[in-house]
Amino acid sequence: MLRVSDESYERLRRALARHHRAEAKKEGRVEALVEVALTLLSHRYGKIPEAIQARVSGASVPQLKELLTRILDATTLHEAVGKLK
Repeated sequence: MLRVSDESYERLRRALARHHRAEAKKEGRVEALVEVALTLLSHRYGKIPEAIQARVSGASVPQLKELLTRILDATTLHEAVGKLK
């Protein structure tokens, strides 16, 4: 059986806690960017089809930042979200 010292256990526990906090922060940031993007898209272009909502929801942080910039200049919904996969 593997034995772990109390000190090693505590270091591992703290490292895991930091990792989970960082992941939660990143996830919260993505969710906020998705919400802002969908709000701006619907305000500018009206009802957003579910397929486009799914594409926006699945986008990465860099893609979402690029999308938010394109929303400012795009004349159509499809022009704004065209590059999202």
